[in-house]
Amino acid sequence: MIVPTRDEISFEVYMNDDAMDHVVFAMAKKKAAKVMQKEERDLQRFATLLSPPNAKKWVCDDLAVISESKEVAADFLTDAVIDQVFGDKAYDKVGKSLI
Repeated sequence: MIVPTRDEISFEVYMNDDAMDHVVFAMAKKKAAKVMQKEERDLQRFATLLSPPNAKKWVCDDLAVISESKEVAADFLTDAVIDQVFGDKAYDKVGKSLI
């Protein structure tokens, strides 16, 4: 029996407190992302819904990215991260249990 659960990906970045800048970044299903941007104060004030870049790998079509800048999103969503989370190998490994 398969029980539906929420998927969550957490990024932990260890930095010196003096060198760390504040960052606003969110990734969610498109409908939820629009609601989050209306309801979450940080997303309202500092971030916008980003459109997918043309010449770079990006998250799957079901997801939206909200960030303070394209550069911040690009720093989080590198090609390696995209491949590990959304790539064919990742789907072959765990995708069947998500359907």
